[in-house]
Amino acid sequence: MPPPTVSNGMLSGLLQTGKFSDCTIVCQGKEFRLHKVVVCAQSPVIAAALEKASKSQSSSLHITGFDLATVECMIDFLYHEDYVINGDVLRMANTSKWAPPPNTQVSGSLPPGPSPPTTPPPAVVRDSLLCHVEVNALGQHYKLPKLCDRANKYIEDIISSDDFPTDIFPYLAIAAHKSSEDKKLHDLVFSFAVEHVQILLKTPGFEKVSNLPNFGFNLLQRTATKLQANENQLVEIQDQRVRDQENIDRLQQDLSSLEKRSSATSAECDLATKKNLDLVTERDSARQALDEERKQKLAAMAGRDRIRQDYESERTRAATLLSARDSLQNALNIEKQNYAKLWSERATLQQQMATLTTQHNNIVVQKNTVSGEMTALQKKIKDLVNIVANREYCRNCRTEFGCWIEDANTSFILRYTLRNCTYPITNSLSPSPSPSPPHRTRPASRQTPSRLIRLMAEKSPTPDANPSFTHPPAPIMAPPEKSSSFLKVIAFFDLLVKLAATGALFGILVILLRISSRLGDITSGDTPMVVRISQQYDSTPIRVAASQESTAGYFQVALTNSINNPVHFKVDE
Repeated sequence: MPPPTVSNGMLSGLLQTGKFSDCTIVCQGKEFRLHKVVVCAQSPVIAAALEKASKSQSSSLHITGFDLATVECMIDFLYHEDYVINGDVLRMANTSKWAPPPNTQVSGSLPPGPSPPTTPPPAVVRDSLLCHVEVNALGQHYKLPKLCDRANKYIEDIISSDDFPTDIFPYLAIAAHKSSEDKKLHDLVFSFAVEHVQILLKTPGFEKVSNLPNFGFNLLQRTATKLQANENQLVEIQDQRVRDQENIDRLQQDLSSLEKRSSATSAECDLATKKNLDLVTERDSARQALDEERKQKLAAMAGRDRIRQDYESERTRAATLLSARDSLQNALNIEKQNYAKLWSERATLQQQMATLTTQHNNIVVQKNTVSGEMTALQKKIKDLVNIVANREYCRNCRTEFGCWIEDANTSFILRYTLRNCTYPITNSLSPSPSPSPPHRTRPASRQTPSRLIRLMAEKSPTPDANPSFTHPPAPIMAPPEKSSSFLKVIAFFDLLVKLAATGALFGILVILLRISSRLGDITSGDTPMVVRISQQYDSTPIRVAASQESTAGYFQVALTNSINNPVHFKVDE
C-alpha cells in the first residue's frame, strides 16, 4: 500500500497554526513553530543544529546574519516549495505608486485611484534582486540547493526582461559576489555582463564591479571568448556572403537566359493566345453543341424514364398474370385430377352398370321361367283343392262326410269323418277317375270349394266326439318331389335381396317394382292367393307340405327351406 501523500494545503495549515510543531526557528525576535519532519528532511545543516540544540534540552534555532524577510522566504519554501517576497519590506517611503514586481506580495491595499503602472521603479527592482540574492545565500548556507535554484530562476526572469534597468546591475553583481558563493549565480551575472558589456561600460558605478576579485579577468576572458566566437561567426558570414554573391551572379546569368527565354516564350505565348482565342471560339461552339446534345440527352433520359416506368408496370402486370396463370394452372391440375378420378369412377360405374345389366337380363329370364312355373304350381294347387272339395260323399255308401288335410311333416294326411260306412278308404288324392256319385244338385251354398269344405267341417263331428265312426288316419299321398319352380323362385328372391343389400342403383329398384307387379299377376286367379315373404332364402332346395286348420276354415300350404323358415301361401275366399 503506497504511503499517503501530503498536500501543500495541509502543510500550510500546519505552518499557520503551529499544530504538532516540535522545533522553533527564531529570527530578529520572531519565532516560527516548525516541524522537524519537514525542515530536517530538506536541510542537513538545520537538522544538525537542532540535534545539537536537543542535547542541551532545547529545540530552538537562532538565525543571525540574515534579515527576517529572507528567513520567511526560506520557511515558505520548506513548506510550499516556493516563496513570495513581502512587498512591505521593499516599499520605500518616498516611492510613488507602483505595481509590485513578480513574486512579490503586498499586505496592505493600495490607495484608491487609477491602476498603478505595471513597471516598478528601479529602486524596487533593485531591492527585489538583492532579496533574491540573500535567499540564494541563505540556501547556500543551509545547503538547500532547490531554494538556490528557485532564487536564480527569479533573478534570471528579472534581468532578462526588456525593461530591466542596467544601472542597477552593479548592485546585483557586488551583492552576488559578496553574499553568495553559488557558482550558478556568478555564471548568470557574468553572462549578463558579457552580453551587455558595451552598455555596462557607460553605466555609472560599473568601475566598482571591475574591482571585484577575479571579476575583471573573468569578464575579459569571457569577452575575448565571445569576440573570438564573433570573429569566427564573422568569417563564416563573409564566406557565406561570397557564396551568396556567387549564387547571385549565377542567378543573374540564369535571369538573363530566362529573360531571353521569356521573350521567346512571350512570342510563343502570343501565338498560343491567338490559338487559345480560336480554341475558345471552338470551345464555345462545342459548348453550344454540347448543350444541345445535353438537352437531347435529357429528353432521351426522360423518355427512358417513362419507358422504364412502363416497363416496371408491365413487369408488375406480367408478374401478376404469371401468378394468376400459376393459380389457374394449379386449379386446372386439380380439375384434371378430379376429372381423371371422375372418369375412373365413371368407368367403374359403367362396368358395374354392365354387370347389373347382365344380371338384370338373367333375372328377366329367370322371372319369365318362374312365372310359368308359378302358373303351373297354381294350377296344381287348384287341382288339389278341387280333389279335396269334391270328396263329399263316400264312394261306397254315398254318405256325406267331412274331410280335411293335415300336415304330417313328411306327407299330407287326408282325414274323413264318416258315421256308418266301414269300407276302407283309398289313399289317393290324385285326380284319377272314380265312380260317380249319384247325380245331385249342388246347393248354392256349395258353389266354391273352400266354402264347401268349411261347411262340411262344421257339420261333421270331430274325431274325439265319436271315435267309432272315424277312419284311422292314412297317408293320402307321398310327399311330392322338390319342385324346381320353387327352387328358382327362392333363388330369384335371394338374388333380389342381395342386390338391394349392396346398394343397387335406381334401375334395379325399377326392376324390383316391375317384378313385384309381375308377382301380383302370378298370384291372381280364380282362387284368391296371397304370397307373403317373411325372410331371405338361399338357393337350397325346399320341400312342400300342406296343413289344414278346421277352426279357422282355410287351408295353408307352407314352403320351408333347409333351416325351416316358412314362406306362407295363404289360400282363402
